[in-house]
Amino acid sequence: MTNKNIRAFIAIALPEKIVSHLRGLQTHLKTYKVKASWPNPSNMHLTLKFLGNIPCSKIQGINHSISATILDFKKENKRLSLSTKGIGVFPSVKKPGIIWSGIQSGIKGQTNRLEMMHSLLEANLEKTDFKKEKKRYFPHITLCRLKQPVSESRITQILKRYSNINSDSFFVNSIILFKSQLTSSGAVHTKLFSEKI
Repeated sequence: MTNKNIRAFIAIALPEKIVSHLRGLQTHLKTYKVKASWPNPSNMHLTLKFLGNIPCSKIQGINHSISATILDFKKENKRLSLSTKGIGVFPSVKKPGIIWSGIQSGIKGQTNRLEMMHSLLEANLEKTDFKKEKKRYFPHITLCRLKQPVSESRITQILKRYSNINSDSFFVNSIILFKSQLTSSGAVHTKLFSEKI
C-alpha cells in the first residue's frame, strides 16, 4: 500500500446549509443556459491545499501536519467563522473558464484568520517536503467549469446579478485530508483523516 500513489487534497468540509445555498446558486446560474460542467454540491468543499498525486507513505506525515496546524492556530485564535460571498470568474471576465463563489469572514474583524490557518498549514507541510504555493491563497468554491466561451457582456450581467448573494455564516469544525478519485461521472472524495478544531 505504501508504494501506491493517490490523488489527495486538504480541505474544510461545508455544512448542509452552505451546500444548500451553493446548490441554489447553481440552479440560478443554469437558467443562463451556459454550457458547463457542474460539480455535485455534496462534493463541494473549501480547499486549503491541493497535494496532487502523492505516495501513500506520506499520509502519516500529512496527518501530523494537520494536527500541528490546528494546535498552532488554536494558540492564537478562537473559533473560525466563514460565509460565502457573491460569485466571480477565473481567469478573467474577458476569458471566463470557472465560475466560483468567494469566501469571507463570518465575523467582522476575522478576515485574516483563514489566511493564517492556510499559512500555518503550508509551513507544517513544508517540514514534510511539500513545497509552499507561490501564488497567494485565494479561498473559493467552484460552482461550474465553462465548456464554451461566454461573452464579456453576458458574464458581466451574471456577476452583477449575484455579486451580493451571501450565505449564512458557519463555524469551521475540522480540517480533513481527502483522497480524490476521478471517474467518468465526476470525482469521488473519501476522507482519509480528520482533526477537529
